[in-house]
Amino acid sequence: VEIRKVTEDKKGMAQFMRLPWAIYRDDPHWAPDLVMDLKKRLNKRKHPFFEFGDADFFLAVKDGQVAGRIAAISNPKHNEYHHETTGFWGFFECRNDQEVANSLFDAAKDWLKAKGMTVMRGPMSCDTQDEIGMLYEGFDTHRYFMMPHNPPYYMDLCRNYRMEKAKDLVAFSLDVTRPLPKNVARIARIVKQKMEAKGF
Repeated sequence: VEIRKVTEDKKGMAQFMRLPWAIYRDDPHWAPDLVMDLKKRLNKRKHPFFEFGDADFFLAVKDGQVAGRIAAISNPKHNEYHHETTGFWGFFECRNDQEVANSLFDAAKDWLKAKGMTVMRGPMSCDTQDEIGMLYEGFDTHRYFMMPHNPPYYMDLCRNYRMEKAKDLVAFSLDVTRPLPKNVARIARIVKQKMEAKGF
């Protein structure tokens, strides 16, 4: 497995962004990120995260094919607030190949160690204003807004690298075809009236 840092490589970053289409081509529940949004999120000169944070982006190539990707992320504001030396990995996509996954995790770990980090946590796509976590239930549902979607084998790739789950994150769904409960509808009417009275 060859690991390539592609942060400053236009062609490599294009491959980094396109990889999910290969990973999810047979998944009817996956919905892609908007490419223009992803370009902005990964742009170190334009995205606000990079005013204080840092990241590098890596591709794994095996048998001449791009087989996975990962970002290694340093968020000084997180560490300052939590009094930690934690680094993050995110934007992870990988075919079902433990050798490729291990190489990607090693690349992120080495990058974070070089930055003085003592803990590696993920997936975290730059900060908590972006996607965090990994889907481990609900693979038969469509992707939720601002929530991750991944193949079931991602959990095994992480476990086999000896990573452990840190916490559960929950996504809620609302069936908009069902009427609101009476008490909620009443509160909504009152709030709407007050907002309209103030010119909203």
